[in-house]
Amino acid sequence: MVQYMPLATDSGMSDHMDDFELPNIDLEKIPEQHLPKWYRLPGWQMSLRWEVPSKWSFWTTADLPNVKTAASLILAGVVVALPRFLRPGGLKRKKKLHPTAYLDALRGWAALLVLRFHMFWNRTWLLEQPVIRGFLNGRAMVEVFFVISGYVLSYRLLKMMRNQQHDLLRALASSTFRRWFRLFIPTGFGSLIVATASYLGWCRGDLHQDSFPAQMWDWFWDFACTTNPFADIKGWWYPSVFRTKYLDPMWTIPVEFRGSIVLFSFCAVAAFLSTRGRRICCSILILLCYFWWTIYAALFLIGLMIADLSFDRHPERLRPMPLPQQQDNEASSSRRASQQILNKVGCSLLVVVALFCFGIPQDGWSYQGPFPWDYLSKVIPWWYPIETTEYFWLSIGAAILVFALDNCRMLQIPFELGFSQYLGDLSFGIYVMHDIVNWCFYEPIVEPWRAAHLGDGYWSGLPGILITTTVVLWTADYFSRIDIWVVRFGRWLESKAFVKWQN
Repeated sequence: MVQYMPLATDSGMSDHMDDFELPNIDLEKIPEQHLPKWYRLPGWQMSLRWEVPSKWSFWTTADLPNVKTAASLILAGVVVALPRFLRPGGLKRKKKLHPTAYLDALRGWAALLVLRFHMFWNRTWLLEQPVIRGFLNGRAMVEVFFVISGYVLSYRLLKMMRNQQHDLLRALASSTFRRWFRLFIPTGFGSLIVATASYLGWCRGDLHQDSFPAQMWDWFWDFACTTNPFADIKGWWYPSVFRTKYLDPMWTIPVEFRGSIVLFSFCAVAAFLSTRGRRICCSILILLCYFWWTIYAALFLIGLMIADLSFDRHPERLRPMPLPQQQDNEASSSRRASQQILNKVGCSLLVVVALFCFGIPQDGWSYQGPFPWDYLSKVIPWWYPIETTEYFWLSIGAAILVFALDNCRMLQIPFELGFSQYLGDLSFGIYVMHDIVNWCFYEPIVEPWRAAHLGDGYWSGLPGILITTTVVLWTADYFSRIDIWVVRFGRWLESKAFVKWQN
């Protein structure tokens, strides 16, 4: 056995002993350079003595607590390198959730459904049925993104408006100042990954350049052009949509930025309006956005409206309120229970209606489509460009879905579970990385393996789906760490650029 024992000179070191198996070798005949590295670490003083055949005892003056500290650091590094879903307790909630935490999780699930929409196709009749197809429609999830963004971005600003807080201007300036960095820097990093992979021949051979400097220059030029905040934004997908050529799904980021600016502009205009006046102006502007077929702007403002209405139901979110002292009688308690049941049933039905809206045929304007879309399509304004017709009902469904979830506590609970919150943290990373994983891993490796070994049956794709989804979550976990740095950079830059106001 190998025994680590302190020498007499190491009187200050506590006794420590670990046992290891050693092969039956003569260590004296082995040159020092061929011994394991840890035998030759600085600070180790070894003396060997024969104890029994095939056994050696080692006396050392090594600082064994430091060795244990180094091992702990290495283990900690390994744990940090793992994605959170593989760490012990990595999916447990570490802090108290804020009132709109369910929206973050909804964004994460929506990003996961976009992944599924882009990479895994429906193969059965069942998945093409209206409500189920709507649940799996990635295009609808983009509209959900816009409503969530409108809600989340306006939540703090609305709270300050209703409380008549004087630092509203600074909060509005802060949100506007950091928005470009928050959206375009992570997007640029994602397109940089594709540019590097393209040069290495892992994906997108159509973008490959002759040299690495040429590849980086081409990426930089693309990044500089596609981060133009004044670009012509339509708000829907079409072949020449404004986007980075390296990462197609990022066409939504310029739309997200423009919608954010519309939202911030409205908040600035409506900052000193009454609550009623603000809602009337917002409703009129939403209708005008639909008239102008600027659906993305309408969705941001719808998110603001839903957030504003939430403060009516939860006035305690505006300011701390004392708990009611009176006790409810049996009649009022029964009435409140009935209202809660009706609310749960009504909001659940609204979710079904939203999913039905998500199941619109892709062409959107097909009068020969399946019932009842052959009639519902007639509601779409006739002056809409053909590319936008599908998004009319998708936007209605997105607004109904977020409204239903925001009004029903029961529907929010699944989105507050640990895994749902984890998906919320990774939502941007999933959205950025899923096509990269698709190009570099799923299409060149997983799909050929499935075709060769599992055939074309419906369930044949399940193993590849599970493996690829795991890889997407893994890479999205790493991407989210970069995303956190970007957020911190924006806050740091704001702290350096903004003047300090004295209250």
